[in-house]
Amino acid sequence: MRERELGTVLAALRRWQRETDRDLRGQDDIATNMGKVDPLIDHEIDELCERLNMRRKPRLVLEIANGVIDDAYGDTACELLVIDRDELAETELPDGERGYSTTLVIEGDHGSAVNEAFETYG
Repeated sequence: MRERELGTVLAALRRWQRETDRDLRGQDDIATNMGKVDPLIDHEIDELCERLNMRRKPRLVLEIANGVIDDAYGDTACELLVIDRDELAETELPDGERGYSTTLVIEGDHGSAVNEAFETYG
């Protein structure tokens, strides 16, 4: 997210927090994803603004067991491209070398597991 985008998002969140009646928030289709979720309450908006302001780099954990990807998870949703250069591979990568590539989709809802992995192994 760029600086201007972040500023706009933070301003919108703070205005939403300051200027909307808490009871009416539940009637907002955007805030509730068409009634599928509860809207954020004040302290959740505070926490979200704080996380956005911190702008910490996303953290991903890639677990490999015996040369094979066993698990991949993160605290932020993203895609992870894994390129494994292997002379014995039957496939050729776009750069002409032998190997494998795969894209993993990281859901990003594993913050506590990521924190534990970084505390233990990082």
